[in-house]
Amino acid sequence: MILPIYLDSPRHFFEGFGKEPNSAIPYYKKLGFTNIEKPKEHEYFVEADAPNGWTVEYEGYWTYLYDNKHLQRFSFFSKQTPWDTDGFTRPNTRYGIRRDWSMVNLSDMEADSKVRYYVKDSDNGLSGDDATRLYECKVVVVKNNSRKYAPETEEARIERVKMYDKENDIEKTQIDECKKWLSENYPNWEDIYAYWE
Repeated sequence: MILPIYLDSPRHFFEGFGKEPNSAIPYYKKLGFTNIEKPKEHEYFVEADAPNGWTVEYEGYWTYLYDNKHLQRFSFFSKQTPWDTDGFTRPNTRYGIRRDWSMVNLSDMEADSKVRYYVKDSDNGLSGDDATRLYECKVVVVKNNSRKYAPETEEARIERVKMYDKENDIEKTQIDECKKWLSENYPNWEDIYAYWE
């Protein structure tokens, strides 16, 4: 199996991880990967033998690594082109926090913004909005007052910035609410090795 050696991590939740050469290799070893080749200079991937029953699925530039219970443990991004050989991997925790993007109208700059974060459980082998939801914050609607002005005016831009700033404040509040819930119910939720068995 081919594995990226750079480790990247999701916004908000893994501030302690860094994108450094070979930083993913210790995690692979702890999960039972063997025969991991020594990385060559300026190389982004290594060959390794996966634990029994682990599989890989490919979707465009993304590759997903599943354990023997078909639970998604890592996601990889790589264009694998001669002009862009960079790649990174993100370890998944069993429990995590996500924004509900299904409520957001990204194609309409004048639409009100709806914010809701939730706690997900990756127990069904799915990630993102398809994962099991254990806890949801209340939906908060942030009014977009830019529609009072012509779309490309400075007034409209200022109103959108105000909306985004308010939205960011709500996001931080909801993320903290989800973190509090997780800490009370799954104290080791940030540990990529915890709760999978």
